[in-house]
Amino acid sequence: MKIKSKFIMIITSFSIIPLIIAGILIFFINSRISTDIAKNNLTNQERSVKTSLENLEAIMEKIGNEMSYSKNIIDYLSETSLGKKDSVLEDEIINEFKRYQIHYEFYEDIILIDKNGMGILDAVGGASGKDLSKTDYFMEVKKQKRIYISPAGKSDITKKPVFAISEPVLDKNGELLGVIVQTINLKLLSKKYIINNKVGETGYIYILQSDGTTIAHPNESEILNKTILNNDFGKKIVSTKKGIMEYNYGGIEKLSAYDYNENLGWIFVATVPMSEITKANVTIIKVILFITILCVVLSAIMAIFIGKSMSQPIEKVSKSMDEIAQGDFTIRLNIKGEDEIGNMSNKLNTTLNSVSDSLRVVKNASLQLGESASVLSNTSVGMVSAANEVSYSIQEISKGATSQAEELSDVLGLLTNLVREIDMVEQKLSEVNNNTKSAENKAVEGEDKIYELIHIIVKIKQSYDIVIQKVNGLSSTVFEIGKITDAISNIAEQTNLLALNASIEAARAGEHGKGFTVVAEEVRKLAEESNISSKQIIGLVKSITSETNEVMENSNKVGKLLEEQAVTANDTIISFEDIISSVKSVPKFIDETEDTLGNAVKDNKIVLEKIQKISAVAQDISATSQEISASSEELLASSEEVSHMASNVDKDSSKLRTKIDLFKIK
Repeated sequence: MKIKSKFIMIITSFSIIPLIIAGILIFFINSRISTDIAKNNLTNQERSVKTSLENLEAIMEKIGNEMSYSKNIIDYLSETSLGKKDSVLEDEIINEFKRYQIHYEFYEDIILIDKNGMGILDAVGGASGKDLSKTDYFMEVKKQKRIYISPAGKSDITKKPVFAISEPVLDKNGELLGVIVQTINLKLLSKKYIINNKVGETGYIYILQSDGTTIAHPNESEILNKTILNNDFGKKIVSTKKGIMEYNYGGIEKLSAYDYNENLGWIFVATVPMSEITKANVTIIKVILFITILCVVLSAIMAIFIGKSMSQPIEKVSKSMDEIAQGDFTIRLNIKGEDEIGNMSNKLNTTLNSVSDSLRVVKNASLQLGESASVLSNTSVGMVSAANEVSYSIQEISKGATSQAEELSDVLGLLTNLVREIDMVEQKLSEVNNNTKSAENKAVEGEDKIYELIHIIVKIKQSYDIVIQKVNGLSSTVFEIGKITDAISNIAEQTNLLALNASIEAARAGEHGKGFTVVAEEVRKLAEESNISSKQIIGLVKSITSETNEVMENSNKVGKLLEEQAVTANDTIISFEDIISSVKSVPKFIDETEDTLGNAVKDNKIVLEKIQKISAVAQDISATSQEISASSEELLASSEEVSHMASNVDKDSSKLRTKIDLFKIK
């Protein structure tokens, strides 16, 4: 992936991630706050309704208490118990009941019951003469002689859903005279306190009895029903009576707050759909999404410009490093700037200059080595030719020595006829004298050839010394190249450390510095590529060093062979001096033989001994000639080996030039 794309991804990520995290945090915090607010609102509204109904209950109790102490009602009940009936007083009581009913619109009826449970009168006009003795609101008041709030149910008079508040009417002695019953219409109660008291947009409040019967609900059909107990949440509300809970009802997630009034035995429940609570979160998500998209677009645009400005010089460096890795040291980087990339390009240019200079020196040295190898090869050819001539001369000497030995054998064979063939002996002695002089001349000539060979060997040795010096210089130059390449590798490692330090500093800079971590990473990769290129150069240098060492080894071998040839040549000269000395002594013996030829017969024995000595000398000459011949063959082999070594040096120098030609330098 290109660095420009990485910049776009990184900067976009740095802009998106905080927004996403902030959005998630805002969403959850807002959800939590909304839920807490909703819970508080539900609790407050539920408590508001509860307080209102508690106040209503207190008012009803107060009204009932006032009516239970009303003189008109006490007098009317007292007269009724005596079988009397005061119509005027009855009308006043009924009118009073109606006034309360009109003032408090949720009244269903106000009933006055005698002590026997018979209805006497009421505001609606249906309780008179009705037996209410079996109702709970009469029986409990009669039993306890105190106020009683009955469970919800249908009115015995109107058959509408009501609950009753009963107050005992007592005489001065505390005996029960009757019961005043106030019935509250649950539908009217729901209309006043429930229907008009909305929770949110679709939430509502409802009231349950402790047994689960609904006594107030926005939906009138739910009143006096126990359908809530068909659900787990309803059972939990009835069992716990107070709390806050979330539940699913009809596929809708809801939140409810509920509380219990022990005096009334009612559970006040406020409920609202969770969708209303989280409605604000949808708006927040839309706003965050819009801001995120806007930031992504702006970040991408900014990343494109930044990435382009950063990637262009890096791409130039990368392209140049590829060309350098192929051996092109003519390229130079033209990147201006005081940043790390500019400094790196300047140092790389300096390194390229140093390596180019070193390669130029190595190339010149390799050319000189090739020339020296050619000279050595030509010299070795001359050595082979000289060795062939020496070998030929030695063979001639060997033939002469063999011929001399044969002639001496003939002399020994003719000793018995010495007297008769004295002339022949003289002739043979003359021939021996001539052959001896010829052998002497040939020995002298062989000695001269050996001196020439030594002179050639000395020249070859001097040429090889020059070759060795050149090879040593080449080895030093290659070593310098290795040092320069090590410097390149060290620079790459330092650049890598700088990139690492830049990453650490960028990490310390926090979010503002994270964008530059990528730059440091790319610089580190370039440093690694530089290190790889340095290793490739080191590999080439090692190859050159190895081949240079081979040239040195071959040169040392040639030097040793030349030294051995010089020693062999010196030994040959000594042998030739012995031959010449021996050959020079032959004329002396011949002269003595001629001087004593007149006394040949007498001195036959002496002559025989002399001839035997001459034969021994001839054998020595023959053996020495064979030794010289063997030495000349060794010299020839050494010369051929020198020629082979010279050819190897020439080949090695050609390989060295081929390796150096891989690098392009100015």
